[in-house]
Amino acid sequence: MIQIDNNYRFWDKHGQVSDSKSKRTAKKAGVFPETATMKTAIKTGMTGEEKVLVGPNNRISFADDRMPAVLATPWLVAHLEYAARHAIAPCLEENERSVGTFVEVEHLAPVPEGFIVTCRARVIHVDGPVVTFQVDAHDGTEPVARGLHRRRVIDVDRFARRIAKKKR
Repeated sequence: MIQIDNNYRFWDKHGQVSDSKSKRTAKKAGVFPETATMKTAIKTGMTGEEKVLVGPNNRISFADDRMPAVLATPWLVAHLEYAARHAIAPCLEENERSVGTFVEVEHLAPVPEGFIVTCRARVIHVDGPVVTFQVDAHDGTEPVARGLHRRRVIDVDRFARRIAKKKR
């Protein structure tokens, strides 16, 4: 097992902080783990892929007689995120998942209904639990999207406790 340092900056009610006192307070409260483990190390160059068929469930909602129905940007971004999840999923323990924390994507070309879009993600940087991906999509005719995406490896039980506390 690979141990990763999960003692990172976090948000408090005043914004992002990183001082020692605040970290100690968060640690005592059990808000963030000090360390997490993964089955295997996430490495630069790992890739994931996701294919999506453009259809009624993922096209723009404002299509009409003049505006052709095409893949909606939010759905394209979602499938780029799924590709990134696939890239690192084999490295995660049963109690771990990855969550998206940053997306910067250019939607370069429209994709009509009936086309299949291939979304790819490649790990370009790993900093402990934070993984950065280069993402791109292609429809078989031309590039559809390109950009960057970042994910953080988390412990699902700790995450669930945090959400439960927030709901109170």
